[in-house]
Amino acid sequence: MGEEYRSIRTGLLARWQHRRNLVHTITSATPQEGKTITSLNLGASFAELHNRRTIVLEADLRLPQFGKLLALPASRGLVGMLSGECEIEDVIQSVGPNELHVVPAGKRVNNEAVQLLSSQRMIKLLKKLKQSYDHVIIDTPPVIELADAGILGAMSDDVLLIARMNRTPRVLIENAAKTLASYNAPVAGLIATDQRRHRNRYYYYRYGYRYHHRYYTKNAA
Repeated sequence: MGEEYRSIRTGLLARWQHRRNLVHTITSATPQEGKTITSLNLGASFAELHNRRTIVLEADLRLPQFGKLLALPASRGLVGMLSGECEIEDVIQSVGPNELHVVPAGKRVNNEAVQLLSSQRMIKLLKKLKQSYDHVIIDTPPVIELADAGILGAMSDDVLLIARMNRTPRVLIENAAKTLASYNAPVAGLIATDQRRHRNRYYYYRYGYRYHHRYYTKNAA
């Protein structure tokens, strides 16, 4: 599977003519499409290029999974940094043989997510990370259900939509693309996961991708 992620990496490098200091947002139309696994594995693929620094941010503040998937120690994470409790240097962690840098979400938040992700602190954070890293990859919640991905996509150089083969209806993918366009978030393309010949084996690191998604919106009961 590493070769498939390297192929995506090669396509992105060619699209940007090997430019550096780019922000890539990863999202999907609905939950359980494979966006978190894709974010981490694409980050791992870029980290193989030792002349390019890469960091992955967990901006799914409502349903954080990095800590469990990567067996990370407890951290105040992105939520703590955006809340002014710490600096970004305090929450960056390294994983994998190539020391991919990641920032877990930290504690779970629901109603505060949009406010934190659209804050001046977030804008300044991305500007700072772009100065230090060649690729900043942001894992976000599904775009149709929540505003988070559209907000961050508008701050990014491109957005990649994740869709699961034989599961995600085309109309939802089209709606996701239209929603992103309404935020002026530039969609670069779509990554299809869970192809039949590799069912449940589309990820590069062997994580156990088994958990229930439940998102909460501001007006949820």
